[in-house]
Amino acid sequence: MRYRGWDRRDGAADCYQEVGITEATWEGGQIEGIDEARAEVLWCKTPVERLKIVLGLWRSARKLLLGQLALLHPEWDARQLEREVAWRFSQRAISKGLS
Repeated sequence: MRYRGWDRRDGAADCYQEVGITEATWEGGQIEGIDEARAEVLWCKTPVERLKIVLGLWRSARKLLLGQLALLHPEWDARQLEREVAWRFSQRAISKGLS
């Protein structure tokens, strides 16, 4: 497959870069991959644009988790909710206790 990408020599966004794709599997089932059209759009984004996309996705995930936790634990105050979100987003690397 060919995806449009940045040419590091001249900065042009309309050159093509050969990219090898490996099929991802999970216990015999295929993990959802990225289609050619979406990959082409992402290749044409600048690094700053890509970071903005990631930040937006992170904010959305955080907002969804915060809302879900608030529904599941109406007795928790804002500090407890924020701490739980931080704990989950840190992959449990931070202390869960409230201090």
